[in-house]
Amino acid sequence: MKGCYVFVVLLIFASLNSLEFNLVEFRELPSDFHAQMESELDLDMEYCTVLRIESEIPSELNLKQKIYKKEIIQPGEYYFYITHKEKSITFEAPEYLPLMVDVPKEGLKKGIVYYVKLETIKDINVTLNIKPEADRVILDNKIIDKNNFSIAPGEYRLQIEKEGYQKIDEFIEISSKNTIFNYTLSKSHYKETSVIKTATKPDIQSETQSNFIFERYGVVFELVSCEMFDDTIIIKLLINSKNDDRSVKIIHGYSKFFSRLFDDLGNEYKPSTLKFANKSKNRSVTHNLVANITSPASLIFKNVNKNATLVPLFDLGIWMEESGNFRVSFRNIPIKK
Repeated sequence: MKGCYVFVVLLIFASLNSLEFNLVEFRELPSDFHAQMESELDLDMEYCTVLRIESEIPSELNLKQKIYKKEIIQPGEYYFYITHKEKSITFEAPEYLPLMVDVPKEGLKKGIVYYVKLETIKDINVTLNIKPEADRVILDNKIIDKNNFSIAPGEYRLQIEKEGYQKIDEFIEISSKNTIFNYTLSKSHYKETSVIKTATKPDIQSETQSNFIFERYGVVFELVSCEMFDDTIIIKLLINSKNDDRSVKIIHGYSKFFSRLFDDLGNEYKPSTLKFANKSKNRSVTHNLVANITSPASLIFKNVNKNATLVPLFDLGIWMEESGNFRVSFRNIPIKK
């Protein structure tokens, strides 16, 4: 059992440190006399399609599909002869995650040469600064056991857990400009089950002041009210930038980081209107925060089920130049009616 556990840990560590491919180009070549003169037949005695592949992998690139012939033109350049019936191609190499790509919409053609260019996605060194130290950190369902690691750029779900503290659950964007993530965990002063099962609704003002305050990248987000009027929920926040002036955007509806609300009946809603200071829009809205000056913000959600009594999850999508896109997530918010 212990050996199995060690294997799983090693597998998780390896997957976090694996390199990745990226498809740059996949197109038909008008002519390639060498490949056409050295034609090969597949199992149905039909001429193979030829992939002329250029990559940074010198000699160990391979395909998951059946290869009828492979030639190395020079380090990093190959000919792969495959059947024209393949609908997708999976590229493989040691220490790389497999990459599956679809063939062109019209399918592969018999005896035709296609030029394929692959590039390696370089891993980025990431630092997580978490205070106090977390009990468990999960990145895209993989447990990480150190604060410094390397991973390919992209969007990831980050979860930070510590007993007695509020859980952080949000999407982060890792890029060459966004490599250091700072988190200060807030103490949890209530049990989630008691909020859900309480017969009388708690006072939202006192609840949010003690439980719904989060700091990200030097900006403090405080949820101060969640009220329902007929079928409309209005969530109000106070946003304050510590120390520095900065531009903050509340994201309305693109990428993984759009703002959204879930009710306790399992429904998901996107905001119809965003208000930030004196600006009001039905799309993303940007406001310039002055250091240590608090600005109000509101998100209005319409056509919400009138029977909802709790917001299990409210995601506030945010963009800042220093951090890129991310979410601030608030959980178990009582609805005041």
